[in-house]
Amino acid sequence: MVKNFNTTLIKNFLTYSCGAVILRGITWATTLVTVTILTTSEFGLLSLINNFCALFPLFLNLGLRQVFGLEYFHHDSSGRKQVFHKVIQTYLVIAIPIFILLLISQHWLNHLMFLGLASKSIMILAMFYCFIQFFSELYLQVLRYQSNARKLTIIQLTAALVSITSTAILVFYYNFRILGV
Repeated sequence: MVKNFNTTLIKNFLTYSCGAVILRGITWATTLVTVTILTTSEFGLLSLINNFCALFPLFLNLGLRQVFGLEYFHHDSSGRKQVFHKVIQTYLVIAIPIFILLLISQHWLNHLMFLGLASKSIMILAMFYCFIQFFSELYLQVLRYQSNARKLTIIQLTAALVSITSTAILVFYYNFRILGV
């Protein structure tokens, strides 16, 4: 039992560590490429958008992922599924009206958060990203709780590679500049 635990622990540690190092490397490479392509003002706007996309989901998810984390281990398999579905339902009931309200008042949000520099398409993409992020983070949280290190790392690496590929195509081939990033 102890030997099996140590083997599993070491495998999970190596999987998570290698994945984290690769993801940090991808972020570093993407940042270097982005800095060389975008103008100073475009990079500043991208930084504002990245900060918005990092902070706004913290408020939008309303602590539901933490509630899920607290409740998950107190239930059996069917109870966990019920908690999962209730968390998603609660999120949708609260987040959809907020998302619609933000879409309606995006002009105001643009001036408040992005100094009036973001285009309408960038605003919509940023808000959509914030809305969808809850689902991906919840799924990754479930994989962590199930100790599914390999699947979790593969999903994260695949998402990063798809992101880099699509960014490269949109920026270099289609010349979308900041919208491509």
